Amino acid sequence: MIEIRELAPGQLAEAADFAAQQFGCDISAAQPKLYGPRAAGSTYGAFIQGKMAGMLSVYGMTYRSLRWLSVGSVCCAPLYRGRGVMRALFSFLEREVYPQYDAVSLLGQRRLYERFGFAKVYPFLEYAFCFPAQQTECGVERLDRGCRDNDLFTLYQQYGKGPSRSPALFFETAATNGHAVYWLEEHGRAAYAACREDHHRITELCGTMPVEDACRLMAACWGATKVFYQAPLNVLDPVLCSQCDSYALSTRGNIRLLRPERVLVALAVPRVPEGATAFLAEGQGFHIQVRKCKVHVRRGIPAGLPVYTHHELVHALFGLTAVENPMAALLHAELPSAIFLLDGI
Repeated sequence: MIEIRELAPGQLAEAADFAAQQFGCDISAAQPKLYGPRAAGSTYGAFIQGKMAGMLSVYGMTYRSLRWLSVGSVCCAPLYRGRGVMRALFSFLEREVYPQYDAVSLLGQRRLYERFGFAKVYPFLEYAFCFPAQQTECGVERLDRGCRDNDLFTLYQQYGKGPSRSPALFFETAATNGHAVYWLEEHGRAAYAACREDHHRITELCGTMPVEDACRLMAACWGATKVFYQAPLNVLDPVLCSQCDSYALSTRGNIRLLRPERVLVALAVPRVPEGATAFLAEGQGFHIQVRKCKVHVRRGIPAGLPVYTHHELVHALFGLTAVENPMAALLHAELPSAIFLLDGI
């Protein structure tokens, strides 16, 4: 029998050690907001005969009035694989946690999570900027925890495009998944950048400094000739496309809409002034009407409307193009990459 229980704060170090053994990395350093001294979120363990067999963590956030849940650190010890540990963990979330949220996301390369209701779709856009080798000093300062907390939070409030954040956990959030935080200043303009130094990538930039200038300063700081900038939203930016040397796209995000009607009303943007379609999600039927460029969602499926699946709906909302999905000709939605990369797990 598999027992699922939430771990107490005093057990988080044990959970982090367990996850580190499965992933081969320091989970406490990668997820300070979950396993650090000021831990937030919740961690659930799966136990077989009193021994931890698997675990996962969850972290709640708010984006445009939506209650959004991130799931991560999903792992199972090799000895217990094939015994239903992951299914038990996700079934527990289904019963005890999901009812409090509108949508849930999970970062992962494989299609492992489709059986738990997720659709793999979210496109990560990355712009590459190339520079000649630079020897000049630059106005870049690498920050330690607690430095410029008020400045960072103020810039995020003014320029950030992601979920609401707590000032008490701001640095831990920006330092998620191996990121370092930098303060950039030049010619009276200032910004902070959350960066993956090993990838020469700026994942989040908030402030008055243009992207190209921020990339140039970070290139000088790192002694690099190429710097990557993670797009803040799942849409191509024509200005950045004209400035960068190249851009690339990868799909690693998994999304499940728990209350699709709330997500659609909050995020969907019509592509046409009038139209209608229907879809099935969470065991129910819904129909969408676009009238005068406004989205209306009702339960039930009127006769004669084309009906799409939850996966097709997610692809239409959060994918980049409408090539393989007729529903995407009707509407789309913008979602911040930070939901997966910084605010997520």
